[in-house]
Order: sequence, then structure tokens, then C-alpha cells
Amino acid sequence: QQQQQQQHALSRMGTHPQHYQHPQGVARAGSLPDPRSLGHAAGPPQRHRTGSFKQMQLARLTHAQSRGMEHSLNNLRRLNDIRTAKQRTNVEVSDRIRRRREQLKRAITPDVATTDQHVSEPLRAAILSFDAQPSAPTRSSLETLAKHSSKKKAVIGHIDAVFDTKAHPLRAQLELKRDALLRSYSSDDVSASQDTFKAFVKELNALVQYGTDVFLTLYPDVHADHGQATSECVSMTGGRSRPARRFVQQLGKTQGVEAECDDEEDDAEPLNVTHTLRQKVLTTLFCVELWGMIRRLNFAERETILSDRCRSYDQKSISESVLPVPLRLIPPGEEPIPGYEPFHKQIVALRHLDPGLSPTDKLTAVVDIVHACIKVVESYYLDQGERHAVPADELVFILEHVLLKSGRFAFMYEVLGMCEFADQELLIREEGYLLTTFQIVIETTIATASGAADDEPSGVEGSESVDALGQETDSTASASEEIARQSPQIAPDALSASQSAPQVEATGACDSDTSAASQP
Repeated sequence: QQQQQQQHALSRMGTHPQHYQHPQGVARAGSLPDPRSLGHAAGPPQRHRTGSFKQMQLARLTHAQSRGMEHSLNNLRRLNDIRTAKQRTNVEVSDRIRRRREQLKRAITPDVATTDQHVSEPLRAAILSFDAQPSAPTRSSLETLAKHSSKKKAVIGHIDAVFDTKAHPLRAQLELKRDALLRSYSSDDVSASQDTFKAFVKELNALVQYGTDVFLTLYPDVHADHGQATSECVSMTGGRSRPARRFVQQLGKTQGVEAECDDEEDDAEPLNVTHTLRQKVLTTLFCVELWGMIRRLNFAERETILSDRCRSYDQKSISESVLPVPLRLIPPGEEPIPGYEPFHKQIVALRHLDPGLSPTDKLTAVVDIVHACIKVVESYYLDQGERHAVPADELVFILEHVLLKSGRFAFMYEVLGMCEFADQELLIREEGYLLTTFQIVIETTIATASGAADDEPSGVEGSESVDALGQETDSTASASEEIARQSPQIAPDALSASQSAPQVEATGACDSDTSAASQP
């Protein structure tokens, strides 16, 4: 076809070999004869011209078809390239995800192997034997966990079943290590200092990590990567959830865990198993003796100043308190009756707060007390037909009044323990703000009391001030003996540890009954 097209093009241009004429009209040697000598007019025969036209049309049609086919093939190639690029991208993403998972597994495997080496064979055998008993609470929780390993309630139920059972070998092992840690810091050679307290905090955190790692090693059904950390706390606006509720409440019969898993849907938010385990281990380890050790390692003369301030403030009426007039909640034109106290319930609640609670549970309880104080003020003004929002400066006066009236002067050590061991997610929210406010109140009260004591005029050779301190010291000693007799829940180790520090009352670990007993 190409040859025919070329011949046709040459014939139309007059350069076809059959039509070629010498410029002088003489045919060259070897050239074709003149077409006019054949009896034809100038140009090719008619049949040749007709055939060439048909061939041209066929060539054009064939060329158009080939161009259309080429265009279609180009479109198919382009679509195939796009599809291939998408597939290649998906494959690359899948490969990256797979490689990342392998890296995470390789990063986690050495820690698990190291933890597995720390789990002694006797402890492993004791835990397996305990879980195999038909009456063991962990047996039913393990069965539920095997069926519902991806549900939060099954995981939390098994964690509670392990650490709420006093006879479980893992809890017994943690309590033995805790008691050994307390004994090592209870000797007379250990002095109260910041460095000593930091070392104690480091060893206690290592013990908490040990309990978490052993649990995850012995119970592989509970995956550490079950989910990300949940936002269990809320802001100052209200609607606060209770993250400590699942740590405080006792499950009782763990047979009900499976029914809960079947009846109720798990929350949409994932569960951070490591975070949950840490809080549960802290709840298991913290007791009155541990709080007493925190007090012993941080003892200072500031405690005596705060204790004296609490005793002197308890004798004051509401008119002599640190509360401003709007916060005394006395109706205008009326005089308060003797013994009137608008925050009486909150003072009693802080005074009798369980001293053995974990830092997170204790922080949650303290925040509830603060909310109750704010509600008292708002309710009073609502009854008066007004709306009154408690600002931050008024909240400081309320907290100072409640703390001094409660007589819980050892609360300064509880605040320190909550700052070190409470849930970190709470400390960046409302709970952390209120805890910082309590620290400010304590420091301000101690500074004010110290300045007032320095400014008091002394008698002959300073006998009044020395005598006042001496009287308080004697009364402190007598109160200590009475408190030691009336506080059976304070362990002898905590009492001996407290008595080893100078001028420390044997109040145990911020015991609420202790503070109550010190009141007239």
C-alpha cells in the first residue's frame, strides 16, 4: 500500500517514470516510451487514475482506523499505568505498615525477654497453680478473657480479679517487696532529705513497673497494645468521669464479668492496658505505712508550724476565720449562732478521709470535697436570689479554711505523694489545678504563721515565745501518746519511723482519726 501511495503521489506530480520527459523532449536512453505514442492523451490512463483514487481512499480509511486503534491503545496504556501506580502505592503503604509493625515487635521483644527472665520459676508455677483452682476468681476471669479478649470489661475484670485477691501469688509478691522496701528506709541510718526521697520514689516506680511487666508476661492474652490512652478526665466545666472507680470498687464475684461483656457494649475508646495496670498496682501497694514513709523522708519543721496553726485556728469562730465576709454565708442583718460552720460536712470529710487510699483515688476524693464546697456557696446565693460564681481567689480562702479546720496538717505530705504518683492524665486537668492550689495554700499558711511567730514580742529573755513553743511541744507529746492508743490501724513500723524524726507526732500516714483525735 505504501508503494502504491508513493507511485500515485509521483504520478500526480508528473515525476512517475512512465511520464518522465526529457526537458528537450527527447527520451533518455532506457526511459519508457512516450505515452502519447501509445495513442493516449497526456497523463496516465483513466483506469489507472480511477484505481489510484480508490486505493487512496482505502489508504486513508486504513490510516484513520490505525490512528483510532493507536489512540485506543494509548488510552488503555494510560489507564493501565494509573491503575498500576495506585496498586504500587497501596503495596508500598502495606509494606511500610508491615515493616513498622516488625520494628515495633523487635523493639518490644527484648523487654519482654528481659522481663521473662525476672519472673522466677517458683512464682510462675505458683500463679499457674492458683489460676487452675476451681474456686479461684482468676480462673473464671481467664475464661471470660479467652472469649472476649478484645473487650475492655473482660480485660479490666481480669486485672481486678488478680490484684483484688489477697491470696494471689503476684499480689503477695508485690506486698513482700513493698515491705522490704519500707524496712530498708526505716533504719536510723536513713535521714530525711530530698535525695533520699528521690531514691525512694525511683525504687517504688521500679516496683510498680515490675508488677506491670510480670502481669503482661504471665497473661499474654492481655495485650499491652490493646489501645491508646483514653481521655478519662475532663476539664473544669464539669461532667467529670470517675477514672478511679474501676480501681476502687471490688468486683466480688467475677462470674458476672462475662454477663456484663455480653449485655453491655464496650466503649468506643480503646483501653491503655499499661496505664490501667500501673494504676492498679499503685492501688495495691499504697497503704498507711507507705504514706507514713513519704512523711518520714520529707519531715521538716514546717510540719510543726502547720500543726500549731491548725490547733489555734480550730478555736476561732466563723467571724474570726480567714474567710471574707461574702464567703461566711451569714444572712445580712443576722448574727451567727455559736458553733456555726457553713462547710462542716466538707471539713469532716477531709478530716476522716481514708489514709490508705491510692494517690489517684485520694486526689479524686479531694476534688469531690472541693466541688461540694463550691456547691455550698452557690446554693446559698441561689437561696438569696443571686448568682455567684466562685473565682480562683475566693477558692483559695475556702480551701485554707477547710484545711485548717480539719486539722489534717499531714495533708502537706499527701499532696506531695499525689504529685509524684497520681495519674498523670489527671494532673494536667482540673485535679492538677486544685492540687497546685492546695500547695499554694499550705506554703502561704506556713509562711504567714512563721512571720507571725517571728514578729511576736518576747518577754524576759524571750521566755514567752520559748515557753509557748515548749508548751506546744509538751502538748504534742501528750497528744502523740493518746493518738497512738486511739489509732489501731497505724502499723508499728510507721509509728517507729515517725518517732525517729525530731518533734514528729505519731500520727501515722496522715491518719484521719489522728487528726480528729488531736482536736479538742
